[in-house]
Amino acid sequence: MPHTTGEIKVLEFEKGRGRKKIIRTVIGTVAVLILGIVAISFTARQIVLASKTLQEKRSLLYVWEKRDETLTSLKEDFKKIEEDLPQVKKALPKEEEIIDFIAALENVALSAGIEQTIHFEPKTKDKAGAYPIIVCKVDLGGNLDSTIRYLSEVEGLVYFVKFNNLDMIGEENIQKSSEAKLLSEIYIKE
Repeated sequence: MPHTTGEIKVLEFEKGRGRKKIIRTVIGTVAVLILGIVAISFTARQIVLASKTLQEKRSLLYVWEKRDETLTSLKEDFKKIEEDLPQVKKALPKEEEIIDFIAALENVALSAGIEQTIHFEPKTKDKAGAYPIIVCKVDLGGNLDSTIRYLSEVEGLVYFVKFNNLDMIGEENIQKSSEAKLLSEIYIKE
């Protein structure tokens, strides 16, 4: 049976409606997919930010706990050394208090029965450049036993002294007569 003009128009009209319906469905599906992707990426970013924030808070809490432990430990250690602080302060004299160090060396020389000549160089920094020092050169005259006694007593002084070099010279027998050159660094406070 042949189609009439009216029927063809209806079929074409329905065909056009079908295409529009398919296009609408495709556009709707694409829109839903785009919205889904946007929502998923937004949520993923929020999760990453929340994770970083949580990790930073955990790190901060760990540092805070360690700080408390360290502070407690320092307080306990300070109690142990508190009575020694005056002696520690005396071990690092100020530059103008170096005369006390000289007097101590003179007393040691008298006690050890040795002659000494002391030379100081201007204030400088140690090799690392961290601490102020005064280089002290001491020429000693005596014998081996008196030199050893002298060094032993100097080592027992409260001052923080670093011995760098000791040269001993003796003509025939250093037990009887010898000379020594002592190079040291006296650490001072500024």
